Amino acid sequence: MAPKKAAKISTTTKAGMYDKKCPKCGAILKAVKMARSSKASGMFWMCDCGFEAPTNSLK
Repeated sequence: MAPKKAAKISTTTKAGMYDKKCPKCGAILKAVKMARSSKASGMFWMCDCGFEAPTNSLK
């Protein structure tokens, strides 16, 4: 049996590549999963200023 190779860990982070900026205040948006009864549920981009948008609407 061949010896196992160590896992290669990426030295660069891609987290900043997916950041979205709030169109109202310019802060970085957070992706959250919402379950609501009065509005549509699902994944949304949220900001502390009150901005929210479905994840498929911001590209």
